[in-house]
Amino acid sequence: MNKVLNEQQLKAICDILGDTYRGYTKTELTRLLQQSGIELVSDGSKSNGYTYQLGLNKRDWLYNCLANEINKNHSLKRVYIFIEKALNPVAFTSEENRGKYEYLFEGTNKALLLAGLEITKEGKLVEVEQAKTLDEVDRRVNSLKKKLYDRSIHHEVLKYCIEDYLRKDYFDVVFEAAKELKGYVI
Repeated sequence: MNKVLNEQQLKAICDILGDTYRGYTKTELTRLLQQSGIELVSDGSKSNGYTYQLGLNKRDWLYNCLANEINKNHSLKRVYIFIEKALNPVAFTSEENRGKYEYLFEGTNKALLLAGLEITKEGKLVEVEQAKTLDEVDRRVNSLKKKLYDRSIHHEVLKYCIEDYLRKDYFDVVFEAAKELKGYVI
């Protein structure tokens, strides 16, 4: 792979994968890093049995682990392996994980496209033409929100129904939309 991630692109990927609500847990990230052969660095947390000092959040800790790998080995090979493992579709086969997968897949690809890389739906990292603008990134990422926007779905419907839509629970999508929009309809 000839393409290189800069610090900002790497940080953006770590922010997506380590997102507090929709990303991986620290335990999951630890497992993925170990499977990729990447050394874990300390997050700075300490405990003496009486007091506990918080360390880095998981996004910054992940960035430090990946940056340490790059600086130590002067290679992005294991970082690329980590990204492929993190977005391997096999890990998201259950219906409840589909929303998480879409979020991680789209967010990671947005950062990767600006580096001239893309993760495929098969979970493989490939070189592509580098995106130059965020508008170009949005056009190239196959975004569910873009599809719904193109269909003129009301923003309030999106706010309350996106999870049901991702689970393909269309009855609840219609039901929740009707409940939430009753105040908007005249």
